[in-house]
Amino acid sequence: MFDEYMGWIETDPNKYLNVAYDDTYNETVVTAPPIGATRTWDGSENRSWTNVSNWATYTVPGVSNPVVVDGGDTPNWPQIISSVSNIESLTIGTVADANSYLGIELGGKIAVHNTTLGAAADSKGTLWMAGGYYVTGILQLGVDATSYGQVNLYDGVLQATTIQREAVDTGLINITQGRLVLTGDQLNKVSGWEANGNLVAYGGFGELVYDYDDRLAGMTVVSAISMDFNKDDAVDVEDLALFVSRWLAQP
Repeated sequence: MFDEYMGWIETDPNKYLNVAYDDTYNETVVTAPPIGATRTWDGSENRSWTNVSNWATYTVPGVSNPVVVDGGDTPNWPQIISSVSNIESLTIGTVADANSYLGIELGGKIAVHNTTLGAAADSKGTLWMAGGYYVTGILQLGVDATSYGQVNLYDGVLQATTIQREAVDTGLINITQGRLVLTGDQLNKVSGWEANGNLVAYGGFGELVYDYDDRLAGMTVVSAISMDFNKDDAVDVEDLALFVSRWLAQP
């Protein structure tokens, strides 16, 4: 389906890697190839996902390839700014005591079977979204008690079949102007993550808004509202007074 705000939303999570879309969202069914060789990002030239020089094998990953973005000495972290080939899986953060990142910008679009952020002991993997569309099956945050996965959903749409964490303190999803879309009714999971501090709005200075089967049929949609109206990095009586004054000033 096509949503006015969120753009293209695939309502069948089992088929998105086997369907291609043109610029007007007409479907073309394709056959997914068997899992191919792993492609590892090295970022030796710049941040462009589509530059062959940034990949260890000098090959941009395709639909059959698992992709690894590790930590360590990577000089440039990857950035997706246009629609790129779907990939088999994405693992961000495979080196201990290192942080790894992937950025999705306005216009960026990619689909992944499953995503793991923080895939090794003492590692951290971060997905930054400043726009665009990222769709995945399972979104896994951390693989043990010492690893950590984080999503900064500043804008754009992150769609996942479901979200998982290894432990209560191994993951964080921070939503500002973006949208998190989950398959089916996952209101209880979202509420639990919010209560445990794994899902926050505006870094803790906002309020989460979530519903099932309302904004999108058959989907749980999570968004955020900022409560820091005077933008002083604190939510206090001054923000309440500003909110009330704006409300009273409405015609």
